Amino acid sequence: MNPSRLDEAVAIAPPPAPVRKPGRRVTVSAVGGPSPEFPPALSEDCSRLAEVMAAHWEREIAGVLPDRPDLIVLPEMCDRFAHTPPALLEKIRPVMLTHMTRLLSRLARENRCYIVHATAAPVPASGTYPGADDVWQNVAILIGRDGREVARYAKNWLVVTETGRGLVPGAGACVAECDFGRVGFAICFDLNFSELLESYRRLRPDLIVFPSHYHGGFQQPAWAYETRAHFLGCMGMAGINSELWSPVGMRLAASTHYCPQLTATLNPDCVVAHLDFNQEKLRALKARYGRDVTITDPGQLGSVLITSNSETLGAADMAHEFRIELLDDYLARSRRVNHNARKI
Repeated sequence: MNPSRLDEAVAIAPPPAPVRKPGRRVTVSAVGGPSPEFPPALSEDCSRLAEVMAAHWEREIAGVLPDRPDLIVLPEMCDRFAHTPPALLEKIRPVMLTHMTRLLSRLARENRCYIVHATAAPVPASGTYPGADDVWQNVAILIGRDGREVARYAKNWLVVTETGRGLVPGAGACVAECDFGRVGFAICFDLNFSELLESYRRLRPDLIVFPSHYHGGFQQPAWAYETRAHFLGCMGMAGINSELWSPVGMRLAASTHYCPQLTATLNPDCVVAHLDFNQEKLRALKARYGRDVTITDPGQLGSVLITSNSETLGAADMAHEFRIELLDDYLARSRRVNHNARKI
């Protein structure tokens, strides 16, 4: 085949006109660390147990409030005492949920922030298991700036031992529309299942929050890259860091073993582009917009993150202006070209 004809066949078409408006910087906090140990002296007093737990998390959250975060994330099952006697779990759950919901709703309202409450909650009557008050799930509840529930995600993939504790799995991904962008959710063991990952690839959240007792290792940055989203993990185990990852798999912030809290600011107005066919265009983009655009190369990946710092022009608009082919468009074109080449 004539190489020039092949070049013509795969000539880059301009991307469609973007519809997204310029975003804004978002401050996020992961308030990690373990829950308190179960106090045996209070085993018969569910209300007092709930008060102790609520006081613990109010103290922990107070540590990030001076930074005025837009979003605060708590760890998986944050309001379950460590080493709670299994026989008491079902008795404590309803009282704990009521107390913690009241606390977190108040804090969200007073501080004008979103809060992710990772807990156990009964399945709503309109849910997968209608009318069953005794059916509970491992959930992440997003509370809005006004203190009201915005969205609820139920862990899709339970560890097998969780089903023996009276929990049932959720079904499907969840993306919440917030005033700073679109937020998706995954919890702990979910990170091992490609079905949920594929759902988020289609749904295109700007940020995925991950309350967990399990870190996931390289899967955290892999999920960030595969979904083209920022990824915030909030860990509920001592010595396991909470971390924030960029859409090209770069670690942006982390807690430490001294301090289980993480606060960082991210910019969700970004797109991912491959370097192939784009390097001259990227240089021209930077020359044109200077400090209004940041182009981040993580190295070894072949893709870069284009982030708009402009108040008036979004990253997608910038890429469109310079006919920069975004990564997903490039991969789709590569699939088409290779599929057609197999027919030769």
